[in-house]
Amino acid sequence: MMTGLVTDVDCAVWQRKAAAALAEMLAEVVTHQLAPVLWQVSILGTLAGRCADRDMAARRSTFTQWMQFLQVAGWREWEHDGVIHLYGITSGFRGCQVSLTADLYDNESGDQP
Repeated sequence: MMTGLVTDVDCAVWQRKAAAALAEMLAEVVTHQLAPVLWQVSILGTLAGRCADRDMAARRSTFTQWMQFLQVAGWREWEHDGVIHLYGITSGFRGCQVSLTADLYDNESGDQP
């Protein structure tokens, strides 16, 4: 539990730790030949990834492979307004919280309706 105010220095330290974890993760995935994912580092040091393959079957496959790599067994899938949403999260990669999402659309182009 955190107490007190979070400073800009705290955020910078957390981001730096997450960026280092991301660099390590990307070095490892090369040997696993995983498809690339779009990554963001939050100000609190969380890594957030999004699968963005143009082909929806490939996007689902990328998500599933990353979930296996990150050892996330309890990821979620739900449908809303014709879009299938995939979401998984772990706090077990180098002490960093890592979340991954993929949105699957009916049209094969991957463009939002």
